[in-house]
Amino acid sequence: MEALRDKLTNYQQIADLMLKLRECILDREWTQEQAANFFGETQPRMSNLMNGE
Repeated sequence: MEALRDKLTNYQQIADLMLKLRECILDREWTQEQAANFFGETQPRMSNLMNGE
């Protein structure tokens, strides 16, 4: 049961981080390409992140 609780906590932390990342990108009015360049990712990966994938 503790292992499950730890996994859920990790998933929640990841979800919180992704929401903050998305908020940061939207606040700066970056395109996905601009965000990808800033974070060292590809535009398709940034699209996935922005869409919760």
